[in-house]
Amino acid sequence: MLRMHTTLFMKVIPSVTLIAQDMAPSQALQCLAAALEAAGHITTTFLAHGKEMPGNNADHVKAIISSQVLIVGMSSSAELAAVEIQAVKQAMVYRVRVIFFADTFGVHNRPWLQGLMPGATLLHISDAQARDARRVLTSTRVVATGNPMWENFFYPKKTRAEARTALDYDNDQKLILVPGGKSLEVNLLHFKKAAEIARLSDAVALISLHPGDKNLVETYEDAVGTGMH
Repeated sequence: MLRMHTTLFMKVIPSVTLIAQDMAPSQALQCLAAALEAAGHITTTFLAHGKEMPGNNADHVKAIISSQVLIVGMSSSAELAAVEIQAVKQAMVYRVRVIFFADTFGVHNRPWLQGLMPGATLLHISDAQARDARRVLTSTRVVATGNPMWENFFYPKKTRAEARTALDYDNDQKLILVPGGKSLEVNLLHFKKAAEIARLSDAVALISLHPGDKNLVETYEDAVGTGMH
């Protein structure tokens, strides 16, 4: 059982601001916000889910200075984490407690965030990852909480047959599942090669765009051509 303890935010802490850019931390912090509200806390969320960040800097600062805790995601590049980084710096100015949320493996090694973490708290995905983070971040309190979204991985919404029926493919059709990333250049290389392999092997390449990919679907369709579905 994953352990996302609301007891980390004691009853004396009534107000929490949560900010994240990438999809995965946004989903997890949305789940955490709901749990905090159910426990009687007031939450303000700025969760971009990989797209445009809600609010502006003034909105974020206003929420932070009226909160006792800021919880931030740890997005996958310095550029994507820019709003999170700015929020942490503002929290430091106003002496608001900062808690970082690591949504996956090795996040504590991201150099654009490490300099902000001394004196803060880090919520990590497992005991093993927490131990490794403590070796790297000697001045950070690290707590193994898990990621509340990962339990959903074990409960698919559709069976194999239902998924094929929804996509109109029979049981014998060969399918190649092709997950995308956020980089247009890398995705185009990946998708084009997958489409080429699909054509040569009498298969269909099912390309799934990353939720945080801001590139237009039409860009991929024009570049990849036949073999993309």
